[in-house]
Amino acid sequence: MRNGLLLLAGVLAALALALPSAAAAAKCTPPYCPSHTLTVKKAGTGSGTVTSSPAGIDCGSTCSAGFEEGTKVTLTAAPASGSTFTGWSGGGCSGSGSCVVTVGADTTVTATFTTSGPPPPEGKITVAPTASVSKGKAAVAVTCSGGPCHGTLLLIAKVKKGKRKPSVVIGIAPFNLAAGKSETLSVKLSGRAKRELRKHEKLKATATGEGVVTSSITLRLAKRSGQGKGH
Repeated sequence: MRNGLLLLAGVLAALALALPSAAAAAKCTPPYCPSHTLTVKKAGTGSGTVTSSPAGIDCGSTCSAGFEEGTKVTLTAAPASGSTFTGWSGGGCSGSGSCVVTVGADTTVTATFTTSGPPPPEGKITVAPTASVSKGKAAVAVTCSGGPCHGTLLLIAKVKKGKRKPSVVIGIAPFNLAAGKSETLSVKLSGRAKRELRKHEKLKATATGEGVVTSSITLRLAKRSGQGKGH
């Protein structure tokens, strides 16, 4: 009888040791692996969606889902048009990348979206129709409108090259003006342009470039001091 009791005790002890590994090998279902609720809240002035991997959250419409304890859930935010995703809070997440939550209790994560402001208006440079040329430089008057103006002014003209008269860039000048401001740009002219001006005293050109309203401009050689009729 004593031997039988000892044998039974040994069997029960062996079963006790085997049960945890058997439970671990079995499918993890409550109450052995409890399920917890992961909730996504959205904040801010903008809008967007948050989805999860594994699937369950599509917020949007489904902003809470149950996940087994120990599950790593990756949340991804996608801003709607006109909005920007600015970051996470809660659940140990921060920054604006993906949020990875290891589920261990009911958890709430907040995704913040803000409204994107409209892009600043693009400024345009208008160019005065005439410019005086002195010492090889054209004084080109320009005005910025519609927004800040940043870019480069190009002067293009037909100048003699051998027997031909091709259209070439004769001067370049950068500009950086606030909206509503005017300025006179000093544009250094090419040697060919200066020769044309010395010969004809004026040169028709085209003002163009990034941020410039393309237009015609006449370059006129400035009269030298004391120059007049009879000289």
